[in-house]
Amino acid sequence: QPMIDSEPTSLGQTPLPASMRIVSALKLLGGVAEKALVLGRAEEAERILQQVLFDLRGRAREGVSFDAQTLETGAKLGARLAGATLKPSWVTYCFELYVSVGRPLPAPAVDELYNVVRKVKGVDPKSLRGYVAVLRAEQASFGPADKFLLQRLEGLQQLL
Repeated sequence: QPMIDSEPTSLGQTPLPASMRIVSALKLLGGVAEKALVLGRAEEAERILQQVLFDLRGRAREGVSFDAQTLETGAKLGARLAGATLKPSWVTYCFELYVSVGRPLPAPAVDELYNVVRKVKGVDPKSLRGYVAVLRAEQASFGPADKFLLQRLEGLQQLL
């Protein structure tokens, strides 16, 4: 069934495109979820974030472009959820989100993943291998910082 890019609103308001709703929801819910994580409520944080993070990944896969801050927030929250819930699917989420844009994960997310993969068991190494393969194909267009991040991601493969 086709995805609807905007939802009707009441009172004659112009509907927001789905991508803008995702950005707004991520900003709002990210702060609430961060507080839940600080309080040790991993399941609550996951429940709060799951749908918006899945929507972000889904739209990115469809080719919808998001600003770097939104993507970084999504990746950092995914990595935080992986560490808090110990679910390997959140580690995979980070790679899947960024494979759509063909860029390395931002340094804070890579740092978080280095901490997380030591604790989370059962991460499928194929997701990272596929992501690294996409990045290697794009690396000619990378600057020094992105090349360094690619090297760190290659190092992460050794931990998996």
